[in-house]
Amino acid sequence: MKKIRRKSILSIVITTIIILTMVIGNTSIYAKAETKRQIVVFDENVGNDKKTEILEKHKATKIKDIKGTNAVVVSVLLDNSISDESDVRLVEEDYIISIEGSTSKKAKDSDNNTSDQPAEVVPWGIGFKWK
Repeated sequence: MKKIRRKSILSIVITTIIILTMVIGNTSIYAKAETKRQIVVFDENVGNDKKTEILEKHKATKIKDIKGTNAVVVSVLLDNSISDESDVRLVEEDYIISIEGSTSKKAKDSDNNTSDQPAEVVPWGIGFKWK
């Protein structure tokens, strides 16, 4: 009786290990679908209700409105076809750009005093500090 009980417990443990290995090995199948950020520009006559309807149809998540335009930033699946909609004027990628750097660098002025580097003005009129 004890041999049968040990065999059944052992078979349950081995079966559980095999099933867990199969499930863990196939987690990529259950992974979240890949998305991308896009800017969607609608025709001038498209209202908020119609925009919402189009975004829901394509399972797009609205991130934000772009002020002063009839456009929104959305997160959509890679294989979306939102650009095929008749009320959509333009769809393009929304790239997130960031600059990383250290603010610990100091510049020496003519009197050999260490100070922050002065701001520069680039030809198109944007003032910034080089670090």
